Amino acid sequence: MQKKTRQEEATFEQILRDYLMKLIELRRRGASEDSIRENFFNFIRTAFPRINAEIIELEHYVPGVRVKGGFIDALYGDLIFEFKRKLDSASHDEGKGQLASVVFQ
Repeated sequence: MQKKTRQEEATFEQILRDYLMKLIELRRRGASEDSIRENFFNFIRTAFPRINAEIIELEHYVPGVRVKGGFIDALYGDLIFEFKRKLDSASHDEGKGQLASVVFQ
């Protein structure tokens, strides 16, 4: 694994800071999960340019799953993403249950 230079670390820190500031603003405005998801994937594309973001499947259908009618928000290989507008304990528990229904079906 290649070690990051100070310049790359500083750049990543700024990209992460910009992402988090935008996320705070989106949540403050009550933005949709789609907007939050798009902000996250913009962060991924910028922070990790070697990742092929084109292969991320959005609203991926998983038969037999009771998440949004059988759809998960995004899938990248075996990595599942579920986005929530707010992160209170009820949303956390709901998201955890949704992911568990995909993983343990």
